[in-house]
Amino acid sequence: MLDTALFRRFDDIIQYPLPTKAEILKLYENELSEFKLAKKVKLDKVASHSLGLSFADIHRICEDIVKNMLVYGDKNISEDLLISYATHRKQPF
Repeated sequence: MLDTALFRRFDDIIQYPLPTKAEILKLYENELSEFKLAKKVKLDKVASHSLGLSFADIHRICEDIVKNMLVYGDKNISEDLLISYATHRKQPF
């Protein structure tokens, strides 16, 4: 834990807003571009289910899906799987 006095020494605070639906869509497209998606995957729908997540959350979703895909030998990534991971990520610990 950092001492609160440490934060008083900094003048600027950088805030990262949550991504918009368009930014989420672009991130999914970039992160999954090298992997095969199931034919009926609508990333627009997946992006809608991912609203409220941070860029880091979405990046981790993609990483986890790809890792599981490689470990279990799945051939492609389904829309249901993406939505499931996004929904799970939104749940509080």
